[in-house]
Amino acid sequence: MAYSSNYSHILDPLIENNYQLFMIERRIMMDAKTFIRTFKEDEMDLSLTDDPKKNTKVWQIPVYNAGEPC
Repeated sequence: MAYSSNYSHILDPLIENNYQLFMIERRIMMDAKTFIRTFKEDEMDLSLTDDPKKNTKVWQIPVYNAGEPC
């Protein structure tokens, strides 16, 4: 397992925010032979957990009451 901090001498001059780091990490992972996700998205995915409560994909529209701060 590698961390971005292992390559800080290369990345620090280039990366200005976490979004840029995320995009570099995603590009590297696209070429990986094996990709282990945190949570399963499909039945065939390898994942660190198979807890169905963490990946229900049941999205709800948030409800805001008038007069209450958002």
